[in-house]
Amino acid sequence: MTFTASAQCPAGAGVEYSYFVRSGASGSWTLEAAWIGPSWSWSVPAVPGLYQVLVWASDGPYTVPQVQSSTNVLDGVVSACTAVSAAVAPASSGPSGSVTLTASSTCPAGSAPAYSYFVGPSSSGPWTLTAAWIGPSWTWNPPATAAGNEYAIVWVSGGLYTVPQAQTTVSLAPSAPSACSAVSVTTAPTGAATSGSAVSVDASSTCISSSAVEYSYFVGPSSLGPWTLTAAWIGPSWTWNTAGDPAGSYYVLVWASDGPYTVPQVQSSALITLTANSLTNPVANLTPNFVGTCWEDGYLSLNCQQAEVADIDSALASEGAGPLTWPAALSNLPLADQEFVVTNEERVLRGLAPIAGMETAADQNALAGAQAGEDPPIQAVPGEITAEGNWAEDYGALGSDFDWIYNDGPGSFNIDCPSGSSSSGCWAHREAILTNTGSGPLAAPTGYTWVAGAACVANPSTADLSNCDLEYVLVPTGTVSYDFTWAQALVAGA
Repeated sequence: MTFTASAQCPAGAGVEYSYFVRSGASGSWTLEAAWIGPSWSWSVPAVPGLYQVLVWASDGPYTVPQVQSSTNVLDGVVSACTAVSAAVAPASSGPSGSVTLTASSTCPAGSAPAYSYFVGPSSSGPWTLTAAWIGPSWTWNPPATAAGNEYAIVWVSGGLYTVPQAQTTVSLAPSAPSACSAVSVTTAPTGAATSGSAVSVDASSTCISSSAVEYSYFVGPSSLGPWTLTAAWIGPSWTWNTAGDPAGSYYVLVWASDGPYTVPQVQSSALITLTANSLTNPVANLTPNFVGTCWEDGYLSLNCQQAEVADIDSALASEGAGPLTWPAALSNLPLADQEFVVTNEERVLRGLAPIAGMETAADQNALAGAQAGEDPPIQAVPGEITAEGNWAEDYGALGSDFDWIYNDGPGSFNIDCPSGSSSSGCWAHREAILTNTGSGPLAAPTGYTWVAGAACVANPSTADLSNCDLEYVLVPTGTVSYDFTWAQALVAGA
């Protein structure tokens, strides 16, 4: 804005001018230009309102005014845009993709209109700002949905760009109808399974011919969830490993879509009841088939351990459980850690809570027993109030587990259970491992925790065998010092 001053002074006088500005009708003046010619250009402030411009005039000396005058300026009255329209192309986003929203406004000639874009789920919002004061075209990526229209609101202003001078809304029709119209879910076994076992889930959907259908699988405690996602956008078959899931009713929810793979086009669920795995002792011992391999190759060999895992898996299957989760990383663990992991898996596969970890003092106690070729010493762990303990002269950790769990009855290696015996020593090693530490008389009281101790050492009498000790000890929680945990075993692949 240009101001021009004119002063009445003697002919030939050299007149100069100073210019001051203040906001409002009172307050302090700010000197903007001192002793210049009769014209001055003012950069209008960004904040609208009433301003006053004061002019001094003098023909010398140029220190104080000989005369002065002021004028009011109402700044910020912007010519308003009166209308805006908007359209999207294409009119629907289809099953995926973006659309372009183009706005057109009615604004004064010479103005520079700018636009802001918001999106929301209804014509009344709530609105989310997506682009502020840009040009008349904007690319919109609506969510893939079949639930209803999506809406955008457009603001226009010729400046100041803070609030709209005009606005409008535009809607986008739902995405193309779902290509998949139905999905069915079946489980094997159907309706009920044993906690710790594997449940096969198969999905079948009704979709357009040649479409590439994918499925997501969730598990929850009721038909309304809450749902835990277990596998996202895979094929029509999925195996649910129920290890660690307690007995009870569960629902398996399946989503189906032929794209985009973000939300379901159709969904369905199936009910399955997990029953607690029987902890009763076997009717008869199972014969270990790994002995020949382990005797020839050594109990530390991979061949021996693989043969032992195969025998354990076969034994688990005979009880409706398993198999073990035993990747190569677990075979590389120290034998003591292997013993902790395999016996914990035996527990979890039967719906029992895992022992949280190997405790340092308990490990040292188990080591003392293994070195002596006997059960871990009792009442030797600080703070111990009860314990269960095993010892085996066997082919490493996995061989010891097999014989403790599946070959511990009359006529087995168990010296407390000779042929024909029905003594309490029969299957005692199995019962020690499958102790229910989660409920009943052996549940940990407040302030106490069940921990494990494990050790495997070379047998001093024969290089073919090891001495392995395992114990579960109930100790004060405040004294626990873990050196290997079940959480670490899970990270290693258990």
